[in-house]
This record gives sequence, structure tokens and C-alpha cells, in this order.
Amino acid sequence: MERRPGRSRCRRLAPWVALAVAAWAVAGWSALAPAGAALAAAGDDGVGQGPGPRTPAVTAAGPADPEPVDVGPQIRHKLFPVQRKGAVVGVEPQGGLRARAASAAYEPVPGTRRTFFTLDYARGVYVPTVFTLRGVSEHAEVWVADDLAFPAGDPRNDRVQVTDEQVAYLLDEYEDNIRPKEEAFFGPWDVHDGSQALLAEWGYVPPGYYTSADGKARDIILVENVKDENYFDPTYPSYVAGFYSSAYEAYMDRNIVTLDAFDWAQRLGPDDAPWRRDPATGRPHLYEATLAHELQHLIHDDYDSDEDTWVNEGISDFAEFLVGYGHPDSHVDWFLDNPENSLTAWGDQGDRQILADYGVAYLFQLYLHDRFGPEVIRRLVAHPANGSRGVDAVLAELGVRDRFPSLYRDFQVAILAAGRERAADRYAFASIDLRRFGSHGGVNLDAATYGDGVVAGWATDVAATWSRTDGRATRVAFNGDDYLPIPWTAVTAPAGGDGDALWSGSGDLLDHWLVLSLDLRQASGSTLRFDHLYDIETGWDYGFVQVSTDGGATWTSLANANTTDVVDPNAHPRVRENLPGFTGSSGGWRHETFDLSAYDGRRVLLAFRYVTDWAVAGNDDDPSNDGWFIDNVTVQAGDRVIAGPFDGSSLEGFLSLGEATGQPVQYLVTVVDLERNGKVQARDFRLRSKPGQEDLNALQATLGRGNAERQLVLVTHLTPDDSGTAVHYQLELGSPGRRPGSDRGHGGGRR
Repeated sequence: MERRPGRSRCRRLAPWVALAVAAWAVAGWSALAPAGAALAAAGDDGVGQGPGPRTPAVTAAGPADPEPVDVGPQIRHKLFPVQRKGAVVGVEPQGGLRARAASAAYEPVPGTRRTFFTLDYARGVYVPTVFTLRGVSEHAEVWVADDLAFPAGDPRNDRVQVTDEQVAYLLDEYEDNIRPKEEAFFGPWDVHDGSQALLAEWGYVPPGYYTSADGKARDIILVENVKDENYFDPTYPSYVAGFYSSAYEAYMDRNIVTLDAFDWAQRLGPDDAPWRRDPATGRPHLYEATLAHELQHLIHDDYDSDEDTWVNEGISDFAEFLVGYGHPDSHVDWFLDNPENSLTAWGDQGDRQILADYGVAYLFQLYLHDRFGPEVIRRLVAHPANGSRGVDAVLAELGVRDRFPSLYRDFQVAILAAGRERAADRYAFASIDLRRFGSHGGVNLDAATYGDGVVAGWATDVAATWSRTDGRATRVAFNGDDYLPIPWTAVTAPAGGDGDALWSGSGDLLDHWLVLSLDLRQASGSTLRFDHLYDIETGWDYGFVQVSTDGGATWTSLANANTTDVVDPNAHPRVRENLPGFTGSSGGWRHETFDLSAYDGRRVLLAFRYVTDWAVAGNDDDPSNDGWFIDNVTVQAGDRVIAGPFDGSSLEGFLSLGEATGQPVQYLVTVVDLERNGKVQARDFRLRSKPGQEDLNALQATLGRGNAERQLVLVTHLTPDDSGTAVHYQLELGSPGRRPGSDRGHGGGRR
């Protein structure tokens, strides 16, 4: 299959990459000592935006056995800064990077050394590090970092050896299995041969430094010891087993995938591999599967670089299955044991539940594949629409009438109906028997938070179970949130502020609205005034002041002297679509004024909207001021006060987006009948926070009737987008044979 020439996406990174590299050039590679001179330790004085270096915590019993993850969107979408002090870990021969030859192409033979990057994920920096070429095949090169060690004294240091035999095996797997199968399924990816490396263009390396002397644009596999949470804390349950970085591709103009070096003896190859220490405790094919996983990210980035995380990660897990390494067992296990995760909101249950996010994302892609065939996966990779919108667009192209809400519902029923031999095709997986996974032989209905009265967007609770001994239902009550809550909070104002302030919150992929309803029909010369302080990641995250004249259907961002429409070209689409706004650091509290006179004579909605991307919150190492703080909000027309003043002490007077636009919370209650004959039936009831008696009667009539030996009552939060905002509900069921309080959804409804 013909390979595609590299496109200009890397070029678009240049202005912002230059900012990241400029400071590093002052004290980094441009100040390298001659060959053989001592270089400072890599851990000194990095400029990352993550936490500072930590002392490794090694337990007396030794390291745990962490589960593999990749870095996710933090690396694929963002440019971490390069460590500017400490120069390069290791020293290259022949003068290293100080040489400025007309051409510095390397010989593609084992033993060649080059400086690439390693990832200090804990501090959020790339570290220039010397690698040695250990193996070459027709389409790939394996480069291993010269320094793979954990800190001195760490008992895992005997588990980071990479042998030539292992490298040769990995290259064979890549050539004979991984690469041809993924290229045949997903399509060719862009060609990068090193000739357009930004580091060479800016003069930090010689021309041709990342170009092979034989002119071949092989894919590069880097092997390093990633400095992630588990590197510093062996008890941390997961570790970064590999990643793909579009920034690496831009810096060096090569297709690069990174693998971690931990425990190759137990995690590479089959259990009868000659290097296996103990086949009984091996993790066969883990690193080959990781390579397949990360290669899909590389391919996906070439076709649809801003794809939503849950789709991208689910398809990367599917790539492992595609090339023959089986299901990602730990991911599936983790989700079935912890099934409360949102499908669409990555990380909604916190970092330590991230394995469950992988599990549900993978199972959804596998469900799509089993129900509609492989073409739906292929098209999802290439389609420009993202998330659930991409799913709907692809289904429409294929002539499928189902859309994401009904598909998600069927997917959840299929998980719960695992092993029911007479279940309809839409309630079944063809490629996996979920009864073989998880500590409960399928989904864990007893998970502590599975049915606790709180459900995230596009997540499902089993709120109640009903058995034949319960008899027919005699009472059903349901209560929930009327609207999504306002995501801003009242906090003590940061230094220099006056008392309290309203804070946007801080995190990844936020879209936090704070809305005022304004009646300007009798106004003349309306003006918005407020004080604010912000530390918002420059060029990537923004605070917008917006107005809607059509009840929230469309919004216009306002401009003043302090807003900007300058943005990183690779910023999140939601950011690019809403400029101008505030970004960077305010440098303290500021007073702002916006002219609203263009809206005099109308009713309008006014919003403070804080939008973030995939990673990184502020601009420095101090997270206390990350986000947007607003105080003393007033709307006036001359001397007449139309709204406010709001002193930041409470949210009173403000609205959530749903309340302002008349979009109440939508609950889907599904009753799943698991019948004695192996069939599965499912009936749906769309409820609002206070459903009418007719809806409740219909729900009641389904419980305890028919041929079901067991009924499951599911509660799903249907959101108009892919956000995972959680809502509360309370479901109460009663019958003569039912123990009081045996229903599960006891969360207090909030209005």
C-alpha cells in the first residue's frame, strides 16, 4: 500500500514549539560541553508544569505489578516544554550536537548513537537523552536509551534490561504482524524521513541529524524508562507502558513510538520466550500490544488529529485485538469491577480509575465492530467529526438508522446480558465472553458506587434489581436534578482580591458556564464591569465573555482591549470556534469593561465561559491561581443597575447553561428482563426530574410481570454533548414481597 508524504501539520506547530525550545537553547543543547565532559544530572531545575521531583517511594516488600496505560491526550495533543538545565543525559561521540556539518545523516547500523527525548511525565518535561540504535529492519529502527535505571536503591533496577534478542523479536513482530495488519485495516500513514526536522531548521541540531544515510524513512521505536507516577511510587497501580507524541514527530520529523523498558523479560513475547524468568507470572505480548496500540494513535493523528480521547483510546485497544494479541484483559477487568465510569468523559472517576476508562472505551469499539462490522471502525478513524458526533456521522454514512443514544443503551444492556444465549444480536458481543473477565464473572453489580444515586453523563447505574420473589410493584417514585449544576464555585479570593470570588474550576476539557439573564429592553448605554484574576494556559485555554440573543442557541464572544484572538493552531476546536477571549496570566487583579450597548432594547443571556483543552491548567508551577476568578460583577445603563453587584460570595442570581436555555436533565430508565429461556428484553422510560404519574405508572407496570427471572433497573444520564457531568437521582420501589430499602438509587434529588 502506498505511503503518504508527510503533510504540513508539523509545520503549524512551529511558532509554539519555538517558544518551548527558545529558553532551552540558552542553557541546553547550545551550551553542551565537549565530548566526554561531565553533564549535569537530568533532574535538575526542569521547567515543567507538573509537580516537582519526588523522592522515590520503594516499599520494603518490593515493587508492585503495575497495569499498563499510555499517556493519553496530554502527550498526543500538547507540547511539553524541554528541560533547559542539565543539558543531555549521556554524551554522544564525535563532539555530539556541537558539530555543524553540512550533513549529519546517521548510518543505520547497531551502535549508532543519537539524542532523542525521554519523558519526565511527573514534571511535564521532555529530557534530551542519548539513545543507541540496537536493531534495524526494513521498516523500523529500535533505539534504546543509554540510561534505563530507576533511582539508586530501587529494587526494580534488575527489571529494566533490554537484550538484542528481544529487540530482534520485536522487529520481527512489527514487520510480520503489527505493521502490515494495521496498514491494511486503517490505511497508510504519513512518511517522515527527518529532512524537515524543526530542531534542524532552528539550528539546534545539524542538518540531516535525524535522517538515515540510506534515505529510508523507517518508523522509530524508542525504548526508555518513563518517569511517571509509578517511577516515583512503585505502589501506584498503573504505569505508562508507551506513548505516541505528535511533538516528537514535529521536532524530529520521524514517525516515533515510545515503549517503556520495565520488565521486558516478563512482558515481551509469549510465555515460552527464552528470556522469560517465570512463565507462571508472565504478561505475554504486553509490549507488542502496546506497540500496536501506539501505532494506531500515530495513524489516527494523521487522519483526525483532534479526535476525542475515548474514541481514540478505544480504537487503540481495538488495534491490539486486531493484530492478534487478544483483549486488553486488565482494562476489561477493571471496568467490569468498576462499571460506573462515563464512556465519553475521560478520567471522570479520577486517575486511579483510568484503567476502567480504557475498558469501557474498548468494549464500545468492540461492540461497534461486532454489530456493524469493521468498516465502522475504519471510518471513525478517518472521519473529521469527533466523539459521539463522529459515531452518528459514520452510522449515517453506512445507512444505519441507530444513533448514539440508542446505541449506547444497547451497549449497556449487552454488557449486563453477557452469556445469554438467546439474546438479540444488538444485546450481544460476538468477539468476547464477558463472563470470563472481572472478579465477578462479568459486571460487578455490587460495586460500591454502581447505583449510589449519582450518575455521570453517558454512564449507567444499575439502580435496582427485581426478582420474581418481589412480586408485582405497588409503588414507584423517582426524583432527580432539574438542571445541571453551575460548575463555578464561590471561594476565598486569591491574594489581592476583595473577600470572595467566583472560580471557574481547573482541569482538562472543561466547558464551564456562568450565565446571567439580562433584561435590556429599557436600557441605553449598557456596560458590563467586573474584576478578575486568571492564570490560563497561554494559547490553549481561554476565558470568554459571551452574549446570546436567541435563548442560548448561538453565542457571540465579546472583545475589549485585553482579549485576544491569537491561538495555537492545534488548540481544541471548541477554543478556536469561540475567540476572542482571555488567555495567559493577568499578573494580578484587573478591572474589565465591556460595552453592551449593541444589545440595548433586548433580552439577552450573558455568560462567563471557561474552556480548557486536553492537558495543563496554568502557566507556572503554582496551581493555586489556575483558572479564572471573577468578582464585583455589575451590569449598568448609566446610573441604573440592571444586574448585580455580585460580590463573589455565592452563585445566587446566576444560572447554569441548562437552566438558562431551558434544557432540563434527561434521565433514561431502562428495565432489562433476563428471562429464564435465555432471552433478553429491554424497555425504556425517558424521565425528567419530577416525572408525571403516567410515566411512573408505566414503569411500575413492568416490574414483577412477564417471564423474567430477574429484572435490572438501569438509570442513564443522557447529556446533549459528551460531557460527563454527574447528576443525582432517587429511585424508590415497593411491593409486598420486597424488603424496604433494597433499591439502590438513594441519592438525594437536588433542585
